[in-house]
Amino acid sequence: MSPKFLSLLLAAVVVAGCGPRPTTAPAAPVTSVQVSPAHQADIIQALTYTGNVKAQSEVNVLPKQAGRIVSMSGDIGTKVQAGDVLAQIEHTTLDLGLQQAQAQLLTAQARVDTIKAGPRPETVQQAALSVDVAQSRLQNLLNGPRSETVAQATLQLDQAQQRLATITAGNRPETIAQAQASLNVAQARLEALKNGARPEVVATLEIAIAQSKNALFAAQVNRDGACGASSNSYQCKAANAQVDAAQSGIDLANANLKSQTAPPTQTDLQQAQAAVNQATSALQLAQKPYTAQDLQTAQDAVAQAEQAVSLASHPFTDEDIRQARDAVDVAQQQLALAKQPYTDQDLASAQAGVAQAQAAADEAQQAIKDTTISAPIAGVITQKLVDVGAMAAPGQPIVAIATSGLKVAISAEETQIANLKLGQPASIAGPALGDQVIPAKITNISPSGDAKNRTFAVEVTPDQPPSALLPGMFVQVTVNSVEHKGVVAVPTQAIVERSGKFYVYLVDSSNVAHLTAITVGLADANQTEVSGVTAGASVVVQGQDQLTDGDRVTPVGTP
Repeated sequence: MSPKFLSLLLAAVVVAGCGPRPTTAPAAPVTSVQVSPAHQADIIQALTYTGNVKAQSEVNVLPKQAGRIVSMSGDIGTKVQAGDVLAQIEHTTLDLGLQQAQAQLLTAQARVDTIKAGPRPETVQQAALSVDVAQSRLQNLLNGPRSETVAQATLQLDQAQQRLATITAGNRPETIAQAQASLNVAQARLEALKNGARPEVVATLEIAIAQSKNALFAAQVNRDGACGASSNSYQCKAANAQVDAAQSGIDLANANLKSQTAPPTQTDLQQAQAAVNQATSALQLAQKPYTAQDLQTAQDAVAQAEQAVSLASHPFTDEDIRQARDAVDVAQQQLALAKQPYTDQDLASAQAGVAQAQAAADEAQQAIKDTTISAPIAGVITQKLVDVGAMAAPGQPIVAIATSGLKVAISAEETQIANLKLGQPASIAGPALGDQVIPAKITNISPSGDAKNRTFAVEVTPDQPPSALLPGMFVQVTVNSVEHKGVVAVPTQAIVERSGKFYVYLVDSSNVAHLTAITVGLADANQTEVSGVTAGASVVVQGQDQLTDGDRVTPVGTP
């Protein structure tokens, strides 16, 4: 019990005398008072608090991943063990992320394998070939112009010059004469078609017909002789062939006569006229074979051929040689790179890429694993905050789990905290427990207090909590803080407080009451530890409010 509480208690049971007393007064009557002897006692100071019953441990289960809840296990009141699955969150998107992370890991690992494998033979071979080509070109530049290239360019120049000379010389008489003769033949053909066949030509064709008939008659006579009964088949066949040939000669001669004596067709006249026109154009072209454009083209060809001869004689400049040397240097660098394409730094970077890709794959795998929500502790589900189909989010609990153990949370004043120790015995009582008092002990004392209320949080744990004690109940906790054994004690109601000091009335053997100053110590419900009084002294416990120091009294023992 605190000194402040003791002061209030003493003030309630003690009435202090106030005001001056006359120095001269008639003899006061004898006051009857109850007395009780001071005695030795063991005094235990008990501290009483009110508190709330809580679960020994209560955990809000939070998801680590967001998503739709596809399944849940258990309900309020269900007992679970640590590791039991409480809920499952959909993870289709996370599965795709894992596949992508694993593909990136394979790509990174392939990069490391490529670097470790070293140069590729085909790449080195190609780079070496590029070096040979660049060196060959440089050597060609250093060797100067090639004689065959100069000779070819000179030949083309000669041909271009000859062509120009031909055009400059103009037309050729023999060409004109030939073109004129062709025109005369075409014109004669056209005139013959228009005028018909000449008599001498008709006579000649008729003679040819008569000769063909005579040949046919001779062949028939020969056949008659060859195909007799005594002749062989070979001679007969040959004779028949001669007859057929003679008949064909007659047919041809008749056809020639008919074609020469028949009037020309329109088609024949058109073809003959076209031949005349073509021969006329050929004659005009022979008379004037080249145009000004032909002359200009020939002159341009000569100029180009001269430039080609000059380029073939001096094909390369100093700049060309410099560029060729640079090309050789670049090709050699490329060959060196092909032979040793990767550095130690490249390998370290690639391996770091593998480690990074592996970490990403592990993170994706862990994210999928985190979609399965498990119980972190063993206990009982006390709250179910979501249902299947709801969207879970990190930081938003889905269930609450409480352990089977209980504790009582109380607040102790700063003046009392020094009297409280871990393991200190206590007791728990409450309306729900009836007359039952539960043994307990202090299991936790907060090292820092509430600056606003000047109180410290203290936890008291029952030794064996009964089934009637449940979380959320309101109970009373009593803590035996200090015990003094074999001290002098008087009934608390005997103590008088005046001006902040404490007194008792002691009755001597002459039945005179003496106001005696005391120092108070511990107090329990009925008695208070005092000093300044010896054990066995008679102490006024009732009627002291009517007394002054030195009054005569009639003592009566306490019932």
